Amino acid sequence: MARKYRVVFVTIVPSPYQRDLFARLAAQENLDLTVYYLEAASPDSPWPQMPLRAFEHILPGFWLPFGPARLHFNSSLPDFSPADFVVLSSYTSWTGQRLMRFVLRRKKWLFWGERLRPQPPGWKDFAQKILLQPISRATAIVGIGQEATGVIRPRLIFAFPITAILPLFKPCQPRALQATRSPFSSAAK
Repeated sequence: MARKYRVVFVTIVPSPYQRDLFARLAAQENLDLTVYYLEAASPDSPWPQMPLRAFEHILPGFWLPFGPARLHFNSSLPDFSPADFVVLSSYTSWTGQRLMRFVLRRKKWLFWGERLRPQPPGWKDFAQKILLQPISRATAIVGIGQEATGVIRPRLIFAFPITAILPLFKPCQPRALQATRSPFSSAAK
């Protein structure tokens, strides 16, 4: 019997494209998948709320508005010790920072994210750099879309197509990093 890998995703909201991907992953015989969402729904979301599947959970917590963004505070986190690895897609939330800086320090974890918006010089640029620092500790980076793969000195870089068609998932060769304003914006096309 093949080994079953315990994989935990921590992502922001149950969006249809992520839920489709998670359903495909959960159907894999070699994966034991658990997904935690920071919130049940986004206040500006066009997506209808759907019942959660057995592998999906909403973390207790709340969020505070911060301009166009939401800062998530999820106080009760699950025990990640049984997981073979964790995939995290939130770096701006208190929850994401807590996981990257403290909870996952001795775990294999991946950061999964899209290309960042470049910030103008000043406090936003400074804050983005501080929030991105712990991503350098990730075991690997999974960039959603080709432009999201030029990141902070990761050990491995993977490009995940935005279409989320699993056969298109392919490893990318890590490339020399160039000084850029935004770590996700420098990927070669």
